[in-house]
Amino acid sequence: MLEHLEQPERCLGEIYRVLKPGGLLIVQVPFLYPVHDKPQDYRRWTVFGLSRLLREHDFEIAEQETTGNPLETAALLLNIAMSKTVLQSMERKHPMAILAVILPILVALMNGAAWFTSLV
Repeated sequence: MLEHLEQPERCLGEIYRVLKPGGLLIVQVPFLYPVHDKPQDYRRWTVFGLSRLLREHDFEIAEQETTGNPLETAALLLNIAMSKTVLQSMERKHPMAILAVILPILVALMNGAAWFTSLV
């Protein structure tokens, strides 16, 4: 949820203050993801930017990893794009709203393809 804070530095400072010595902080943030929860969606971090931010607040980074692969990301973004397009078509009463009938099938196919590519 750090992407929704105007001042994530203050939040991390407070977390560091209350975290018991030897405590563990697990951070997960989106990188390539559409704007959501408007207008409180302020940023995306790279691994490097997030690492720097954590080190600036005296956190020791014990382990760092990224998740997903390019095809999983593409499938996720395609699912979001298809869903938003169908929803907008429904709101506007556009004939393309008929795609709502097959949207669950398309999303399932994209999710299956993303899952399959994650096995490689």
